Formats: sequence, structure tokens, C-alpha cells
Amino acid sequence: MSEQFFIEQLDEAIDAMVTREAAAVSADAGSELAGLVLIANELRLLPRENFKLSLREELVRSTNMTRAATTKKESAGGAAASYQTITPYLTVKRAEELVEFLKQAFGGVEIMRATGSAGGLHCEVVIGDSKLMIGGYEKVEEKLTALHLYVPDADAVYQRALELGATSLEEPVDQFYGDREAGVKDPSGNVWWIATHKAGNTHVPEDMRTVTPFLHPVGAAGLIDFMKAAFNADEVSREQSPEGMIHHAIVRIGDSMIEMGEAHGELAQPMPPALFMTVDQLEESYERALKAGAASLQAPSTQAYGRTAWVQDSWGNIWYLTESVGQG
Repeated sequence: MSEQFFIEQLDEAIDAMVTREAAAVSADAGSELAGLVLIANELRLLPRENFKLSLREELVRSTNMTRAATTKKESAGGAAASYQTITPYLTVKRAEELVEFLKQAFGGVEIMRATGSAGGLHCEVVIGDSKLMIGGYEKVEEKLTALHLYVPDADAVYQRALELGATSLEEPVDQFYGDREAGVKDPSGNVWWIATHKAGNTHVPEDMRTVTPFLHPVGAAGLIDFMKAAFNADEVSREQSPEGMIHHAIVRIGDSMIEMGEAHGELAQPMPPALFMTVDQLEESYERALKAGAASLQAPSTQAYGRTAWVQDSWGNIWYLTESVGQG
């Protein structure tokens, strides 16, 4: 059979297929032609190109709507990035630069950005299972701090942070407590102790989060006592010298941990942070904090995001106590 004649037969079969069942047409055709007729029928049933483009656009639109809904849920307290009891609030002059650094260096995901009450940036970034708040503007009084960051590969994250403008405080080293750890200061001045936990099954120690505030107060024992009295903190662990100097301690407030050690040396000096803290009963928490020795910075009031009050303890830490609207 000539190639031209075969093509003519196929054309006729396809024309017939448009008005008749493909199975009937293929039954009339030879075996070689029948297979091609069935393939042609399958191709005929595929969507046209303009339909496929329309479908793709609809899927993209649907995906974007789903992402937006997820982001809204997360910023309102969704399970993937819910407000933990304690959320560090990093206040810096160049907030946008810090946000970009956290994204690129530590894999942070920005889930919310808004203009703060003073006109500066307010942003929320998730790193692993932990949320950070970042805010500020050029004339703000900065509140920098130290944070413990657990990652799968401390060496790689340390190097990436340096490439993005961080300053090295300590090169990666294996510590006796089971962490491989390094230290950097980010371009805004916050200190990050970057660690990979080697002693367990995961890179984060049990009961710890990806990011944990790490305080170095003068008088760590007194600060722990304050947290217990003001916020019902539980002391998880304490390592101290025979003279009573605390080398390392962990306290739990709600579902969050705070690490601390007595101020010492050049790299462990006080950097009192601002800490956003969710509470069940605002007035009660506020009064208890004042009774424990904190100073009032703002009495309980109602804001768009809930009822809030601000206090500062004797070590310079600022606590933004917040009760969500509808609680309590």
C-alpha cells in the first residue's frame, strides 16, 4: 500500500469517526489503520489549547487564593505557625533589611507585613516552627537580642549568614552538650547562636523550638524568680557554679522556652529584648507583673489586635502582654 493511499484512507476514517463511534469505524478498517483510528479518537477528546490555557489560569488563581487563605490563617494563629506564648519582637531601624536577611540566611517565610502605629514596618516571619516579629523605622529605639537557632546544617547556615553580611562571633565547633554550634551577629546587630543538635534523632533538642530567646542578664537567678512570680514560669533546668553563678538555665512560660546564662565575657553581655506574650487574663497578668517588680509602660488598653499592656522588668526586658479579642 502506497503511503499516499494509506494517508487518504486515514483521513476518510477520521472524517467518519466524527459522525460515528470510533469502535465501529475501526472495525471496518484494517488492523494497522484501526490502531491509528483509536489513537486519533483519544487525541480528539483532549482539551483544545485555549481550554488548557484557561484551565491553567484558573488553577493558578485557585492556588493563589489558597495560599492567601493559608497566610491569613497563619497570621491569625493557624496551626502551622501559631502564636507561641512568647514571640521575640526584634525592633530595628532598618526592619526591611532584617526581614530579607532572615529569609535568605535562615529560610524565613514572611507571612504578614503591615504599617505599625508609628508609621514603621511591622512584619511577621516564620523560621521552622517559630515565629518572629520584626518592626521599626529609622528613629526607633532598637531592641536587639540574642537567639538560639537550630538548623539541620549549622556549618552551611553559618557560611550563608556571613555571605549575606553577618559578622562571625564564633566558628562552628562541637560542644560538649551535643550541639555543633557557631555564632554570628546579623547586619542589624542581633546575635544568633546557630546550632545543629547531634545527640538526638533530630537537629532540634526535645521540647525546644527552632528559635529560642537567649538572655544574658546580670543576676540571672533574680530574673528567673521574677518570671516565676510574674508569669508562672517553670524552671526546666539550671546549671550553676558552687558559688551560685548560673551558666545555663531554661524556663518555660506556657508553650515557650527562654534560655539564659549569667552575663560574662565579651560575647555574653545583656541584650534585653522585647517579648510579645499571649496571656489568658490581661489585667491579672499585668498586676502580677507589677507586683513582682516590673514597671508599667502602658496600662491595659484595647487595640485592633486585642487587649494589651506593656511592662518592663528590672533587667530591661520589655513584655508586650496581649490578650486576644474574645478571650477571657
